[in-house]
Amino acid sequence: MHPTASSRRSQADRRAQTRAALITAAVSCINTSGAAAVSTQQIAAAANLTRGAVQHHFGTPEALYLAVIDHGWTTLVDAHRRAPGPEVPLTDRLSTWAAIMHDAYRQDTTRAAYELLVAHRSNPAFLDSQLPILKTAEQTLDDLWTTALADTGHHTATLIKLRTLVRSCILGTIVRQAVDPTDHTATVDDLHQLMLTQITGQS
Repeated sequence: MHPTASSRRSQADRRAQTRAALITAAVSCINTSGAAAVSTQQIAAAANLTRGAVQHHFGTPEALYLAVIDHGWTTLVDAHRRAPGPEVPLTDRLSTWAAIMHDAYRQDTTRAAYELLVAHRSNPAFLDSQLPILKTAEQTLDDLWTTALADTGHHTATLIKLRTLVRSCILGTIVRQAVDPTDHTATVDDLHQLMLTQITGQS
């Protein structure tokens, strides 16, 4: 008896649900234990699955971790897609961008992706494998940002440098807060002011 189209869809749905559950569990475990300490057994248990499920759906732990990174960059980009464009007055536009960027890099999915990059920084093969995913995400983020600020009169390269600066401020604060939770630099207001100063020259 051949499987029906309905049963094939059902099997595909179950596979997708299991993969999603493992990725979600991996994100949680990585943010709780750290990427260097996490294990596939811990991840599988958090997803109420066996370790064999990781091997069945991803093949290797590295493939699961690459899927987590892919998911992290996807959710990061999706958050930025909600940011306004030239139809919104510049000050309000930059305020919203500051809030979205501030929160987007603090998402559990994004933090897990960065955790994995740090943990695998001495593994060139792993870093090379994730590079196309990262480059695609960064290109999309640059496109969203430069399109949103196309009416400011600044060159594309200048706008991209500003986005990179803002991102660096956010990530730097996240790292500092990991060791000093009282560090409250790079607030949304700080980021908004930085953007406004660089775009308009107003201090």
